[in-house]
Amino acid sequence: MLQSRWRTLALGLTMLALVAVFGQVIYVHSETGRWAMTVSSAKAPSRIHFEGRDYAKGDRVQVPNDAVEEGRTAAGGVIFKEAGDEDVLSVGVYVSDGRRAWGYGLVGGP
Repeated sequence: MLQSRWRTLALGLTMLALVAVFGQVIYVHSETGRWAMTVSSAKAPSRIHFEGRDYAKGDRVQVPNDAVEEGRTAAGGVIFKEAGDEDVLSVGVYVSDGRRAWGYGLVGGP
């Protein structure tokens, strides 16, 4: 009887741990496009999730002088949008790690 309760408790804790791990993996994938347990330390990952959409990393660029800071990547990179685009879905954004910047393009259609 006691052994059955321990078995049930162990099974419940195992299921809870699996749900937590699965949730973390889904979060990291939604933010970076990678299937991993942790967010990469790269402030400019290969893919970001911003404004409810996914953006893929492109070439290195210069962030326009009039660009507006709109958020951060999961690892702390700064996301910029073109000035005047604050109220519309962006087709392209910029991400800076403090020293360099990359252009990111919208994945899929609007």
